[in-house]
Amino acid sequence: MKPTVLFISHESGQGIGGSTYSLYNHIKSLEDEITPIVVSSAGDAYDFLVKNGIPCFKTPMRMRLHVMQIGKPKFKCFRRLISTYFLNFFTILFLAVKFRNKVDIIHSNSTAIDIGYWLAKILSVKHVWHIREFLTLDHKLTPLLGNSYLSKLIHSSYKICISKTIAQHYGCGEDSVIYNAIDDEKNIQSIDPKEKYFLFAGGWNENKGIFDLLPVFKEFSKSHPEYALYLTGNFRSFNEQRDSHLLDKNIKILGYRTDLRELMHKASALLMCSKFEALGRVTIEASFAGCAVIGNANGGATAEIIKNGETGWLYKTNEEFFKCLCEVASNEPEVNRRIRNSQSYARENFTRQVYKKKVTMLYRSILES
Repeated sequence: MKPTVLFISHESGQGIGGSTYSLYNHIKSLEDEITPIVVSSAGDAYDFLVKNGIPCFKTPMRMRLHVMQIGKPKFKCFRRLISTYFLNFFTILFLAVKFRNKVDIIHSNSTAIDIGYWLAKILSVKHVWHIREFLTLDHKLTPLLGNSYLSKLIHSSYKICISKTIAQHYGCGEDSVIYNAIDDEKNIQSIDPKEKYFLFAGGWNENKGIFDLLPVFKEFSKSHPEYALYLTGNFRSFNEQRDSHLLDKNIKILGYRTDLRELMHKASALLMCSKFEALGRVTIEASFAGCAVIGNANGGATAEIIKNGETGWLYKTNEEFFKCLCEVASNEPEVNRRIRNSQSYARENFTRQVYKKKVTMLYRSILES
């Protein structure tokens, strides 16, 4: 009989983040091994999962995250602390009644929500915590009850860390690392001739490195005016007077796109400029799409999944970044060689087939312990 796994999804409201796509791939990878149920608040993420055939239960009240933006006034933190745990207390009790004697494992899909931990305690079942975020570094979030509280809860759970970098950050061993399943092996695309544009996916977010990217590309375009820079993501905070770099005719703001994989497939390279990347889903998606990647060597796990000179390009300074752009623009055989290497690496580490074996072994060991 297949074990029933209750997944706690933290996303609600508008927008879908990488964690929800990763949760979808997690469940699809294991659909022959488990009976899944996703607990989620209302929003785009819930709608996406339901639309794609994932069994979901929508909570009557919103599950609140146990984190808050760093730098908020103390009285706001205290108010948020009280309201969060007051409301979550009733949510947990409701879920405990709803799923009593119906689940074998509770799996929290984000470090930003702790409901799964306490629900597992009440139901006396095993808890898995999927650690996907730095919190402090990438999202500027801090746990309402402090980092020591979060650390205690994490180390009292079974853990899946999405990269070695994340595992090290939280003091977990490398045996806890299971890279995300990005796609099925059969969906790795061919390496076709490229169009003359570079692709950035991250929106108007300082941590995604766009403020470093724009002046470098502007300098590059002086000697390579035939190349464009396509910017995807959220650009609602764009200000023409402040952000004059974006007025360059070679820079195109595309905003949120549902065809990101196709844009990758045709791009000369994806630019992963993030300063703190827990793994870098789009970096791996680029490999599946037959796209080269230029990445920030100082950007967390980016340097973990890109091997400079073999599977892509890494830079530490703006001068090195500029040289990477020039090499991609001038050396097609080398670009194709590194793409092929990156696709081999993706087959070995990021397919649903590989992921299924690792997570199935983890679940079995948990249930047998």
